[in-house]
Amino acid sequence: MKQIKDQDELSRALGAAGQNPVVVVFFSYHCGHCQRFLPYVQTLCDQMSDVKFMKVDTNFSQDLAARYEVSAVPQIFLYRHRNLKYQIRGADKEQLLNKLAEMRKQN
Repeated sequence: MKQIKDQDELSRALGAAGQNPVVVVFFSYHCGHCQRFLPYVQTLCDQMSDVKFMKVDTNFSQDLAARYEVSAVPQIFLYRHRNLKYQIRGADKEQLLNKLAEMRKQN
């Protein structure tokens, strides 16, 4: 899972993903929920080669977190063709799987 540090890097990564779904997880290393959730997301990353997974540490990328109005972590953004399709607040594994299933069917 690629770590994103700034808007330019995120824009390039979204563009490079092409038509593939993209998951961007905003997290903090100081967040217990995030620490339990990130290994699950890494497992999805390992299993879904057609989905691009990225993470943003809000402690080191505060400008990016502010730009996307991240008010709590983890917060997940799902993109397709550089467009935001879904946003999930919290470590909701079921909702993430459901949204990814929808997006993957659209390929």
